[in-house]
Amino acid sequence: VDEIVADVSSLASQDAPLELGLRQFAEGYLKRILSPIGIAVSRVMITEGHRYPELAQRFREAGPERVEASLAAYLTARMDAGDMRPHDAHFVAVAFLDMVRGPFRAQALIDGRFDFAANPVSTHVEACVALFLNGVRR
Repeated sequence: VDEIVADVSSLASQDAPLELGLRQFAEGYLKRILSPIGIAVSRVMITEGHRYPELAQRFREAGPERVEASLAAYLTARMDAGDMRPHDAHFVAVAFLDMVRGPFRAQALIDGRFDFAANPVSTHVEACVALFLNGVRR
């Protein structure tokens, strides 16, 4: 899990402009969760998490919650800078991540691999960022 979320805080500099920071975060996030190790760990946790609740909780804390907190901190900084209307930073971070994961994560979990060359990840990220900004920008 640490390998997947390593340096997640560096996915977007706290002072990066909102659109650029979101794009950088989304692209880095997708590269991590759609990597072979990211897919494998997710598949194991989906399959076995209910049997090992303590492990599932540790996974959640070390992975998804850490990513959500990092993005929420970035969004809070952008709100403080006046780039966004005030929102619950955690809520909008989770909404953004759900939108970014979109169809790619399900595809990768089902067939066990993800081909970045065959999928329009950057187009998807651009659309997610644009849609997100329409809802939060001042």
